[in-house]
Amino acid sequence: MSRPFALAVATLLVVSLSACAARVTPLPRTASAAPSLTRQVSTPTSSPRPMPASMPTTRPQSITSLPLSWPLSLPTSAQIEEARACPLDDSFISRRYPESISTDMLAGSYPIATVCDWAILAAVYAARAESDTSALPKGQLAWANAVSQNTAYAFTKQLFVGYLAAPDAIAAPPFASERLSRVAIQYQWHGMGKRVEYSVTIAVADEVAEVSGLVDGMPYSGTLEVDAVQALSGALTGLLPVSRTSQIIVCTDSYPNWNINLAYQNGRLVQLTTSGSNLYRGGGPWWVAIDSQLYVQPSSTLLYAVHHIVDVLGLPVGEPAATACYGLQSDLLDDLYSNKR
Repeated sequence: MSRPFALAVATLLVVSLSACAARVTPLPRTASAAPSLTRQVSTPTSSPRPMPASMPTTRPQSITSLPLSWPLSLPTSAQIEEARACPLDDSFISRRYPESISTDMLAGSYPIATVCDWAILAAVYAARAESDTSALPKGQLAWANAVSQNTAYAFTKQLFVGYLAAPDAIAAPPFASERLSRVAIQYQWHGMGKRVEYSVTIAVADEVAEVSGLVDGMPYSGTLEVDAVQALSGALTGLLPVSRTSQIIVCTDSYPNWNINLAYQNGRLVQLTTSGSNLYRGGGPWWVAIDSQLYVQPSSTLLYAVHHIVDVLGLPVGEPAATACYGLQSDLLDDLYSNKR
């Protein structure tokens, strides 16, 4: 089957943190090809801030390998304010890490004394990644050193956008290898185009998964390989703890929404939702409720796993006649941690 795979294409605004011009990557046209991600972000408008005098000065332990173990901890109110106060703007990082320092020499060019220092190093690697492909893997270790000690740093604009296209750096929960018994998928799309809505249930057996439901009001049935369904559980990587969901809207005229329940053979239930967000054109990021804690997956890993199922089953997707994207405007620290501890 071959049809536009617009569902899975990222609509992140591609710019360096010091520019505002977006560039567009053509959409993949085959069902088997994973779409390439393009990133987009608005230029930060805050003026440079000095390093707060109260910033912790104990040298953090260095992480040298990935992925990090799940779960990470929710940040405290003090940690949220620490992340907000950390000077990650272009002006500050360019003074600390001028262009005369090569990417290979960045890590040893300034002493790391605080978690904020790790975040600044991660930010400069992300900025360099626009023109130097070696920067992102190095930067992800700096990101991990900051985020493993204070998850709030992951939601600063520079680190959130800068590492969206990086491989997930947090391992899936241990239960992700357990077998699924049932998956319920609800999808709605509205915008500049034909409205799409369906609800299907996937009953997982030993060798085949039976699919049934309603698609745009009409009965639907089909079959699916068990491995494709199980991949949804394996895609629970990169989960960051948050206090609440938020609707992240970066584009007009295309509004997808997903709600998915994963039921495991041992009775565990995991709930997934995109909360009406369109950071990715196909919907996302994804919020994941595990036991009593809420997480968010900023990357498109779950999106790809869902899109594979949708494409194999030939389910319809919302395709806008036109859309305009204006970049990430939200203050994610406010949006995701409103109930501060």
